[in-house]
Amino acid sequence: MSVAETILGVKALLGCVCGSILCAGAASAQSAREDLEEMIITGAREPLSATQLGASVSVIDQARIEARQSPILSDLLRDVAGLSVSPTGPLGNQVQIRIRGAEGNQTLVLIDGIEATDPVGNFELNFADVLSTGIELVEVIKGAQSALYGSEAIGGVISILTRDPAEGFEWEALGEGGSFGTARFGTTVSGGTKRMGGTFSAGYLESDGISASPSGDEKDGYENLTLSGKLRANPFDALRLGVTARYVSATSEFDAQDFFTGQVVDADLEREFAAFYGRADAALTLFDDDWRQQVWVTLTDTDSDNFGAGGSFTNSFEGERLKFGYQSTVHYAASDFTLAVEHEELDFKAINADAQDPSNQKANDDQTSFIGEVRSDFAPGWFLTLGVRHDMNDRFDDATTWRATGSIILSQATRLHGSYGTGVSDPTFFDRFGFFPGQFIGNDTLTPEKARGWDLGVEYAFWMGRLCWMPHGFRRICAMKLSAPLMPPLFCRRWKINWGKATAKEWS
Repeated sequence: MSVAETILGVKALLGCVCGSILCAGAASAQSAREDLEEMIITGAREPLSATQLGASVSVIDQARIEARQSPILSDLLRDVAGLSVSPTGPLGNQVQIRIRGAEGNQTLVLIDGIEATDPVGNFELNFADVLSTGIELVEVIKGAQSALYGSEAIGGVISILTRDPAEGFEWEALGEGGSFGTARFGTTVSGGTKRMGGTFSAGYLESDGISASPSGDEKDGYENLTLSGKLRANPFDALRLGVTARYVSATSEFDAQDFFTGQVVDADLEREFAAFYGRADAALTLFDDDWRQQVWVTLTDTDSDNFGAGGSFTNSFEGERLKFGYQSTVHYAASDFTLAVEHEELDFKAINADAQDPSNQKANDDQTSFIGEVRSDFAPGWFLTLGVRHDMNDRFDDATTWRATGSIILSQATRLHGSYGTGVSDPTFFDRFGFFPGQFIGNDTLTPEKARGWDLGVEYAFWMGRLCWMPHGFRRICAMKLSAPLMPPLFCRRWKINWGKATAKEWS
């Protein structure tokens, strides 16, 4: 038996052993998270019962994540109706997710309430770098949600929630190996008391990869290390404090692409990506929970370095998003009234191997937003939410977006729900300032894309709740859409312009 075969056998055995440990650990400690499964965390400015929210929502819970055992989260999202998962190559290459046909940068992604979309590039998250280790719940809110979350939420919001600390002690581990030199390891440890607790997760994935080029056999490998942790404290019943951190380090090999034909060309190219996501928050409740206040700060910091043949440095992109927020909610009668203010600062930096190259860029932007929302149970079985947001932009015209949702429970088995909202998506730093000689020129005169749309659905449960029939429809119109036509005289360069509109609709 060769050394490689021995290593693969050990990995497979470790996977079996750790799989048994995982099952035993889950069976021995049951955490009280039923409330989490019944509530939609990101469907409104505060958690809301799924039956009260009029927007269309899909949920992937912990049981489903563990049953599928997929190392990459995007594989689980393939099962969600209305989502399109588009990988561009083997493991580690760009994975783009679209909601209801919207562009990838029109999908806002939150990880534990932190805006995780990359401040560099296209303002979207590369889902190839999102491991499933430590993730407890995924919510997909479909339709324009800019009234809640601002720019990029035209198609909807994907909210990823990691494990919360559990009372007592829980732990699990896994390990597995397979074809193409692929191996995966992970562990999650959680514990605490009624007043404080913490969770730590670590995930590792590696693969020798395959060759995606029709010519050549150079394999494109991938390696990812993801660490995440949470600390929660309740000094007294009315005060909650929390800190969340997540670190991703990924290295992926990829091929080149012919600019004219789009054909994948075998090449020895490499990307090194590092990202830090952090959040600190505090929540205070007064007057028997009739007045709830929150304050938070979040940070997204990314660094992407690209290397050519022989490991020569090509370019680097660095981005940072810093956000501060305050929110106040008052409960009166059967309604909740929320007011919030957010401030966001963005920084972008492009570095080329040649210090004199015109693609070297620095830019920054900031935005202050005011949000208001009303949630009301104004009649038995009738639920309404109405939200509005005003964004004061540094480089664009100010934008106002709004959203209304309604849910009507007709019987124990039947519910009608619908929503209407508007959305906005700002041009990215690369759209405005990016530069690749002979290929792409940024356009600083771009304006945000705007959208409006509705959705309507019926839920009918039968056979004692085992089956649910859910006819559903939506329509979205996106105006001032960004397009990248070829430029004369050689028609080999592109830049983006605001041009035309796009319509999407569906009945399912």
